[in-house]
Amino acid sequence: MFDLKTLRTAPGRSYRPVSSSDSKEELQRRVDELSGDECYIYRWLRESYSPRWIAESLLISRGRYKQLFASLCRKLGVTGTWQLLNIYGRLERKRESIVSTEEIDAYVEQRTEEEIRYTLQNEQENKTGRS
Repeated sequence: MFDLKTLRTAPGRSYRPVSSSDSKEELQRRVDELSGDECYIYRWLRESYSPRWIAESLLISRGRYKQLFASLCRKLGVTGTWQLLNIYGRLERKRESIVSTEEIDAYVEQRTEEEIRYTLQNEQENKTGRS
């Protein structure tokens, strides 16, 4: 049988399980080791987004997501999402829209103007073609 504290998952790296007695500084040190995509996965999992949504948002395959998730779990010392949420906690999802309402209104107004111009142009062409 092997000891989880000395389990090696990559050359020079050892897996050390997280425990409830770890200090906040120790937990933060583990989070600081995460790469860019791992940071996004970490944050979005804590905000309760699904793995599928996360993979699609990062424009990566499900297989790549699984690799990054395994690496994230190793670095944080957790065995899965459930333990990650219990040790590191959940975050509230931000309720703000990704696109502002002003941008949406401007886009709709532009599209409406284009459609009106197109319709008027077609009506003019039909009138000229009939004459």
